[in-house]
Amino acid sequence: ARVVEFHAGVGAIGLGLAARHALTLNEIGRGSLKGLVRGLQELGPVGERVRAAAGPADDQVDLVDEADLVVVDPPRKGLSPRLLDKLVTTRPPRLADLSCGLDSFLRDGAFLVGSGLRLRSVTALGYFPFTEHVETLALFER
Repeated sequence: ARVVEFHAGVGAIGLGLAARHALTLNEIGRGSLKGLVRGLQELGPVGERVRAAAGPADDQVDLVDEADLVVVDPPRKGLSPRLLDKLVTTRPPRLADLSCGLDSFLRDGAFLVGSGLRLRSVTALGYFPFTEHVETLALFER
C-alpha cells in the first residue's frame, strides 16, 4: 500500500509502517524533522525508501492523490480546511485520524462523514498516563 501521513512529527506512527509500505511523511516542525531524519537513518536500508515531505500540510495536499491510506495526526486545532477539502474530494480508500483535540475531531469527523466518507471505528486511547489527555483514533473508508 501507499501510505501518506500528514503532521507526522518524528515518525512515531508512520515509521512503523515503513518495512511493508511505500511511505511519505509530511511535517513542518524543524525539531520534528530532525527527529524524523534520525529515525529514518536508524531504520537503515528500509529508511531509504521513505520520503519526507517537509513543509505545511496545505502545501502537500496533492500527496492524497497517490495514497491507499492517509494518516493524519493533526494539532489540537484540527485539520486545515484545505486538507479537509482534499480528503473529501479525493476520498482516499482509507483514512486514519489520530486526534488530540476532541472538539476538533468532532468537527472534522462530522465534515468527513457528511461528505461521504464512512466511519468504520472510533477508539479512545490513553497515551499519556496519569493525565486527563485522551487521543481519539478514527478509521474512515471511501
